[in-house]
Parts: sequence; structure tokens; C-alpha cells
Amino acid sequence: MTKSKEQIIEDIRAHIQKRGGGYDEWFIGTGDAARECLFKNHGVKEKGDRWILRRADSTRTAHDVVDYFVNILSMDYSQAADAAVAGTATATAAPADAVYAYRKAGHTRP
Repeated sequence: MTKSKEQIIEDIRAHIQKRGGGYDEWFIGTGDAARECLFKNHGVKEKGDRWILRRADSTRTAHDVVDYFVNILSMDYSQAADAAVAGTATATAAPADAVYAYRKAGHTRP
């Protein structure tokens, strides 16, 4: 089920509030293969780590959510990480309709 920008922002904010840590302790990203991004590329553990994944109603919505968390709340983000996963030169070129966030840990990248 896809969600709007406002729904995804609220879901992620509530998740972070419940799971703890400041926004700067979390990483946010987008991708069409978000589960692969989380678990393979970023090294997030499916069980034990704190993460959230939401499917946006469009690529534009996904990028708007990321912009909000990065520019307003200072959450960590790497356009290069998204682009590498998507196999493109820039993240905006990727068909990234999913948004994921995770709390950074010693074993995650970044």
C-alpha cells in the first residue's frame, strides 16, 4: 500500500520517537529495491536493528520526504548511496518510490 508524503513523514517521526535517538543518529534513503538497500548495502540487521520502510505514492513523494528529514531535521543522507544502489549517476534519476530509515550503528554503512 502506498502512502502520501504526510503519512510517511508521520510514520517515520513516530518510529524515531518510539525507538529513540536524535534525527542525526538516523539515516534516510530512497530506492526501488529498498529492502536490498537496507539489509545488503547498508548492513542493517532485519532483526535487532531499528528501521522503517514505507512505499510512497510516487518518486517525487519519496524525494520530498527525504528532503524534509534532511533539510528540516538534519537526518543523515547520502545521494551517492542511493545512486549506487540504483545504478545511476544521481539519486533523482532512480525510480525510487520507497523511503527507508534506520538508526545508525557500528555495523551499518554509513
